[in-house]
Amino acid sequence: MRNKEIHSFWLEGDLTDINLLTIRSFQDKGHKFIIHGYDSNLTKECEIRDASEVLPKSDWKYYTGLASKFRLGLIGDTLRARLLYKYGGVHVDLDVTCLKPIDFEEEYVFRPHNLGVVMNFVKCPPRSQFAQHYIDYTNSVDVNKNDWCGSFAGLIEGIKRYNLEPYIKTPEVLGMDEREWWKPLLQKNHPPRSEYIIHWCNTTGLNNNYIKGCYYQNLLKQYGLRETSGRSYVEYYCHRGVNILEHNFYRARNYWNKSDKQLLNKLGVEDGLRQSVS
Repeated sequence: MRNKEIHSFWLEGDLTDINLLTIRSFQDKGHKFIIHGYDSNLTKECEIRDASEVLPKSDWKYYTGLASKFRLGLIGDTLRARLLYKYGGVHVDLDVTCLKPIDFEEEYVFRPHNLGVVMNFVKCPPRSQFAQHYIDYTNSVDVNKNDWCGSFAGLIEGIKRYNLEPYIKTPEVLGMDEREWWKPLLQKNHPPRSEYIIHWCNTTGLNNNYIKGCYYQNLLKQYGLRETSGRSYVEYYCHRGVNILEHNFYRARNYWNKSDKQLLNKLGVEDGLRQSVS
């Protein structure tokens, strides 16, 4: 089988339904799923490899002005870059559902994005110049700039430098990180037409309510996972003391809806303030 091993990573905290859905969906399509993490007891669902062998915690660099998980962005990109260099192969984020066996023959595969490409699905050969460039870029990032998207700019730069643009798949193959792509999957029972994967953009499970009978809920049933509508994205992070209205990435991407704004008012969280609600 091509691309037998699928690599991912996890930095901290417990896995949720959507993460287990990622593991089980890839396994169901015949792949071996490997998580590189810092907790050997994270899950028994798949193989866990010690991420500290690739990126020791002593080498972690945080964005200084971002709260909660957003400050981990640079750490995630640094670890991903090093994993790509060491192992090569296919690397995915833990909120990606596999719909078809990943049978791409090409040495490189990239996922399209309105910024050019995105890092939640990447394939490259081991010890590539591209991956080395990605590593060098993450090592040079200024942690005081607090640009959550900035650390994966090295991925985009590397593609341009080594003329890898022809390896960027179309949205019909790997989808897009846009609300119009994943939102219908939370509202209706209409499966994607042709895509190999779904990247949920952390919009399900704890982060977003879904409608009973929708495609996402049916995926949970298919893979033996519990059915919980969970809390909305805003509620989840407000209860962790994060005012994500300060986070320009999500504000710019319009991940807000009317119920989100009502919830913010209810919780008493105002734009420009950093406040914990418990």
